[in-house]
Amino acid sequence: MMIALAMLLPQLALAQNTEAKVKKIRQLYNEAQEAAKYKDSEEWVEHGAWSLKFESMINYAGGGPVKHRTEILLTSPYEADEPDNPRFNTVIPWLVRETIERSATIYREFLYDPQTEEFIFCYQRVAGYNEPMEQRLYFDKGRLIKAVPASMDEVWMEEPSALIKKAQAFKEMVKAYNIIE
Repeated sequence: MMIALAMLLPQLALAQNTEAKVKKIRQLYNEAQEAAKYKDSEEWVEHGAWSLKFESMINYAGGGPVKHRTEILLTSPYEADEPDNPRFNTVIPWLVRETIERSATIYREFLYDPQTEEFIFCYQRVAGYNEPMEQRLYFDKGRLIKAVPASMDEVWMEEPSALIKKAQAFKEMVKAYNIIE
């Protein structure tokens, strides 16, 4: 009995730690969504937030047209509000909203921690192909810590490793945008 208990305690501690991280991610997500309500308004800019928008329409041979919309909500790096800081007047991704319309509509949100600048969350939903499906994925230091539901058997849902690469690509786009004056 004592051996089983000793083996169980580290697992319980890990589960509690994961739930604490998930709770913090949910809080940051709610804050980003609340701020996004003011997108494109004077309040939005006054709070140090901006956005980049990209749209494309590609007609794939055999696949037909695909409409792709991406909006990157930006904020200032943490503690970069002093003119002598090399990151002064630069931006980082905060919340990315991506919509892909083809035979199904795929919608994703990517959330970054505004302090650490790490990719921490992805929400993805597919509708119009079969029954609507959605998934929430929580990340910590570049690895998946929780997925709800745990797995998806849907062709349009991205795997966690692909989402991490896509989140990194969004960061690189914003980084390149910072050097345009």
